[in-house]
Amino acid sequence: MKASTRIFISLGMLLICFFCIYFPLNWILPDLDKTDRNISALGISVLLSIFLFLITKGRTRKFVTQLLRTALIIGFIGFTIGFIGPIIFSPESNQGPLLGIFITGPLSFLAGLIGGGVYWSLKNHTSLKIEEKQ
Repeated sequence: MKASTRIFISLGMLLICFFCIYFPLNWILPDLDKTDRNISALGISVLLSIFLFLITKGRTRKFVTQLLRTALIIGFIGFTIGFIGPIIFSPESNQGPLLGIFITGPLSFLAGLIGGGVYWSLKNHTSLKIEEKQ
């Protein structure tokens, strides 16, 4: 994979991770200083995006396609559940759909990325073992 593509994917992951880490930190630790939350979320996001940049070296385009496909499917399911669920179960709550926008959508997108990577590695290791036996 080209370095420019890997950089683009890593920067996108940086933004997504910052978004997915900052809001839960804001929700879980409201007493924490805003600067500390920003630095914590940015630090974790930078580490994850560097890890993604390093892990995609030597990977094919199919790997990235599998990751994005899985992340979009799982992310859409999580977003839909988080958006529509509060509307159905608590219609008097005017901020219910924000759960899907800010929490379940982004977190399920990250879970889809991780799940896609695990699926890809298990699928490839299984096919390598079958080829070695033959």
